[in-house]
Amino acid sequence: MQLSAGQQIRHYTLNYRLGQGGMAEVWAATNSILGVQVALKVLFGGNPILQQRLIREGRAQAALDHENILPVRDVIDVGGSLGLILPLIQGPSLDKLLQHYRPSTDETVALFRAIVEGVGHAHQHGLIHRDLKPGNILLEERWGRVVPRVADFGLVKGSGPSFSENEGVTRTNSMMGTLHYAAPEQLLDASTVDHRADLFSLGVILVEMLTGRRPFQASSLRELLAAYKTGPDLSGVPEAFQELCLSLLADDANHRLSDSAILTKQLGIVHRLPPRQVLGLVSGVAKAMREISIVHNAPNPSLIPSLSGGDDAQSPIASSKLRYRRGGGLH
Repeated sequence: MQLSAGQQIRHYTLNYRLGQGGMAEVWAATNSILGVQVALKVLFGGNPILQQRLIREGRAQAALDHENILPVRDVIDVGGSLGLILPLIQGPSLDKLLQHYRPSTDETVALFRAIVEGVGHAHQHGLIHRDLKPGNILLEERWGRVVPRVADFGLVKGSGPSFSENEGVTRTNSMMGTLHYAAPEQLLDASTVDHRADLFSLGVILVEMLTGRRPFQASSLRELLAAYKTGPDLSGVPEAFQELCLSLLADDANHRLSDSAILTKQLGIVHRLPPRQVLGLVSGVAKAMREISIVHNAPNPSLIPSLSGGDDAQSPIASSKLRYRRGGGLH
């Protein structure tokens, strides 16, 4: 179904398209009954596996009530395809932020701790994200502060009939996730991973936030798996963080830090912040978020949520080093 601005879908009026990827497009829309702005993520076509993934994504995010997880409000029929109703986030993804701005160590710890708390909440409910990366973490100004929100649970693995792996969504010995962020065991067989795979991805994100680059550089899957065995490049990572990063990025999941609560505790040991320290709206991160909105000159600079749905797993690996403006402190 071809969508266009002004089109009415049930009681939602499409305003403008936020972006599109290989499997879906996202529109800003207005709930004409409540008068509120929402985001509508719509699949292209009726591929049954992709539809099942979208339903699983919706079920997972609807089941989780946490400020650091993007909720799903509803799933609707859009001309024979499926669409998710989500909050409209007026802010960039962490990926876009890191392309323009490198947060200070204080800012990194405050943001990362909140991300870990959201992921930990999902783990407590038996859900494994399997596609954690900066592009799937959205940033918004909310409650007088910058709030990261984990999004795109399209590759989620969980327990119970709602998340059965017997629907063809995940095949045995299949590779799922995003290269450079997916754990080694996930690149070999995504169907058998547990929450430790998410902890590996969080380790990659932490190094990228601290240094401006990912800890593993490779141009093919084979090279990446070899790099995982060699170990991460932690040059530029502050010395206090290196042991923590190594414990997250262990090639063998049995040797990896395995609990998000322990990660939060260890994070507080290596870099102390007040327990509820947050990023205020006058922080460097908040200022950079607004600058990104102006630079991109779009109604909303972020594709909400990520549109890849795991398709990046088949993409060539780019080993580019990002350029940054160094951040300021917390407020």
